[in-house]
Amino acid sequence: MNTQIKSWLAIATLLASASSQAMVNVSFERDVELLAVNGKALSAFSTAPSKVELDNGPNQLVARVSKLVSYNGEFKKFLTYPVVLTFDISDADIDVSAGRVIIRDDQIKGFDKKPSLKVTMNGRAYTDFHQGLLPRGTGIVRDYERELLTYNVDNGFAVEEKTRPSINYQSATAVTTSSTVAQATESPVSAGNALILLQADFLRLPEQQRATFIKWANQQ
Repeated sequence: MNTQIKSWLAIATLLASASSQAMVNVSFERDVELLAVNGKALSAFSTAPSKVELDNGPNQLVARVSKLVSYNGEFKKFLTYPVVLTFDISDADIDVSAGRVIIRDDQIKGFDKKPSLKVTMNGRAYTDFHQGLLPRGTGIVRDYERELLTYNVDNGFAVEEKTRPSINYQSATAVTTSSTVAQATESPVSAGNALILLQADFLRLPEQQRATFIKWANQQ
């Protein structure tokens, strides 16, 4: 193999190595549930991934603490309000965990309504990011995408719009966002018409199913 070919192979290897590291890897503790990535809500009917891969630069995640907690020996699902994490980092591995360890109901002490998330980088606490509660909108079911728009306006964030994340829910381990900025495609049904259809479907439900639906919606 001549010297020129060796040089090209060496350069190609370096470029490939740099490319593979040019991202932000985010891992989530088992009790932290990812809800949205860069303004795009994840499917409510699939298991949230435990790890995501993001482009370098500004990113925004929505997550909450979701776990079983002992209430006098009976385990019940514990959910906190959603928390928005906004950060701007490159070429890093970070871990997201609950801001408090909760095993029993007497340890909650308002954490469900005022939760916090802890971020570590290389095993050390990382604080150069913004976190805040995501206020609930006026709909029956939470609309994280619409709520995030309001949140970002209120907090002065201009989050770069990115293409829809591709998610492999079967392995539930990775989410990759594209660095290409793309204009969001228009929905074939307007928001107003969608709300009317949702209300009509809701009114057609039997009273017991309505109560069950409202209870589920309030937990989201």
